Amino acid sequence: MQRITDSWLIDVDSTWDRFVEDDSLVFAMSGRTIWIDCWGDGDEPSQSEIIELIKTEASADRDDLFELWEGEVFKYAYRLVEFEDGERRFAVYAFAVVEGNYLQVAIYFDNPQDKPWAETLARGITYEPESA
Repeated sequence: MQRITDSWLIDVDSTWDRFVEDDSLVFAMSGRTIWIDCWGDGDEPSQSEIIELIKTEASADRDDLFELWEGEVFKYAYRLVEFEDGERRFAVYAFAVVEGNYLQVAIYFDNPQDKPWAETLARGITYEPESA
């Protein structure tokens, strides 16, 4: 597990390249890329507003993977097959939401057989504030 903010952790090890691009934290290795953004100031936005927003803005072409509550954390993820520059790209978009803060994670993979790995990664996003 790697801590990616003061409160959020993700299950990637040190074999991944880690860098910041376009204000997003990125983990990359051959055939797999993870883009991460954290939003909110601790007070805003409200958890209910964000849950409504991510569900409303989710692609109509998605295949839902899961929607669940783990304690105070709401998790939601869906899969898409996208096309970029004429190439097929597989993606899992995941969100983890607490009051005043949420994580948006885009998981891209070249091999469709990596879908279980991507879903497991999305389910494993952990909220654990350092002060706790």
